[in-house]
Amino acid sequence: MMSRFCCLLAIIFIHNTLQAEIFDLGGMYTQHYRDGRYADWGRYSRIGAQIAINKINESKMLGEDKLRMMPENIIDYHCWIENVDAMVKTLKEKSIIAITGAECSDPAEIMANLGALYKIPIISYGANASKLSSTSKYPWFARVVSPSEKYEGYLIELAAHFKVKEIAYLHTIDAWGEGANRVIQSAAYEHDIEIIKRYSFARDTDQVVFDAYIKEIKKLGIKHIVITTPTPDTVKIFKSLHRYGMNIPGNTLYAAELILDNEHLDAVRGSIGYFAPIAKLYRTDVLNTYINDFKVYSDESVDIESGNFIYSALSYDHIMLIANTINLIKKKEKEVNRTNIQEFIRKVNFKGVSGNISFSSDSNDRLDMPLQIMNSHGANIEGEMIFVPIAEINQKTGQLEVYNDKILWPGNTKENP
Repeated sequence: MMSRFCCLLAIIFIHNTLQAEIFDLGGMYTQHYRDGRYADWGRYSRIGAQIAINKINESKMLGEDKLRMMPENIIDYHCWIENVDAMVKTLKEKSIIAITGAECSDPAEIMANLGALYKIPIISYGANASKLSSTSKYPWFARVVSPSEKYEGYLIELAAHFKVKEIAYLHTIDAWGEGANRVIQSAAYEHDIEIIKRYSFARDTDQVVFDAYIKEIKKLGIKHIVITTPTPDTVKIFKSLHRYGMNIPGNTLYAAELILDNEHLDAVRGSIGYFAPIAKLYRTDVLNTYINDFKVYSDESVDIESGNFIYSALSYDHIMLIANTINLIKKKEKEVNRTNIQEFIRKVNFKGVSGNISFSSDSNDRLDMPLQIMNSHGANIEGEMIFVPIAEINQKTGQLEVYNDKILWPGNTKENP
């Protein structure tokens, strides 16, 4: 009898082992920019993704099944469009159920188009170009962030709060930059703010071009400047602002991106007091658990107002989005494959580290992402940027709530201009 019982247990064990699956993910993450500079936020995003995978597997969230993203399936695409088609083609030919990362809008648009062509889901934690919202144009794309109008529009609302009436505006002509341009122009019109001078240009524009733009802005006497460009171009613009003495009391600066730690000192000096939007993390049990997991995994301290940490949290959530989608597929007793990931991903609803994650059926955008506006207080002696939250969007009213007493203004002054 005991022998038969042991045989039965062995058969059950073997059956369960055979039924267990490993679901592989591909990754398109930025480790270095095209100019070779290290993108620290990219490192944090990969940490967030790996912590999520570890949590999913250790908690048996998928039962005996596992999620995995092997190093050979992760590509550093430099937040750039070059060879993105070849990279996606390489990944789609592997046994993966989705491509993750895709945090930069212009290459993400290419990935989204290729996702539809190859029928493989593209899941982003950061690409916020407004055109990527469309499920009809990009049916194989989803993201755990809100579109750019939820971000950049609040920069103009903040400027209006400060009684700004005239601005100069600089933006790129990529997918994200053009979307931001529409948002900024619409918001400026709504708030009766005149764009005195607008400059549009390709990504990775030469420093001398920005020098000429800022020199002209200074000559025209424009004191308020709005910038919606990728980080490398934003850094160059801040260098130009420092070079031409534009970071002074009475001026205000608004940009769509948080600049990185250990930037050139001229860029840091040129950026003091500027404002930038980013997701806001509220203290919840889910966030507290993630903070502890992050400390253990990385052996680093945590600042929940740090842009790098916020990107890691969003990255964690975009992996959790996939895991929750897999569980939903399994509950429906369907096969976990690329097609069903695409079909079910907008039907999930769960508590993420960055807040609730849910979608409407006709949008690729996460609903109601909490937002805040950060203020640059320069850098500490280690070269780490110091950003302080000075405003947030009320989740119930949609109104911008500003904390004027926390603001450091250009010219390194606390005096309100």
